[in-house]
Amino acid sequence: MTACVLAGTQGLFLKVLKNDSSYICAIIMAIYIPASIYLLWVSRQFDLKQNKVWLGQRMEHIEYVAQTFMGLGLLGTLIGFCIMMDNAIGTQAAVPDVNLIVKQLYSGCCTALYTTVVGMSAAIPLSLQRHLLLHTNHE
Repeated sequence: MTACVLAGTQGLFLKVLKNDSSYICAIIMAIYIPASIYLLWVSRQFDLKQNKVWLGQRMEHIEYVAQTFMGLGLLGTLIGFCIMMDNAIGTQAAVPDVNLIVKQLYSGCCTALYTTVVGMSAAIPLSLQRHLLLHTNHE
């Protein structure tokens, strides 16, 4: 929560969304919010039910979402590199302007790196929360 507030106040969310031409970061961010709310709901329901089998079944959903975030981040990396290569090869032949080539390479590089960072930044805390909920001694 603290990291999200800090990122928001520093304008990092807008910077990431602006520089990701694949929109994968927006998808990850949009899925992360309901996944976190679901995890909170599961935690509360477990406190009421005290059923570890029920909890384990629900945590499989969270594990799947966390793995999906990692996969989306890697997919964005590949898309970004494809954008970089496509822009570099296509622009070099048509326009000898180095500044334009660098600008287009920057666009693909931003997509590649930001999607990786956002995917990992969503997957790691969700996996950690899942792990803590599953392995905390509930007595």
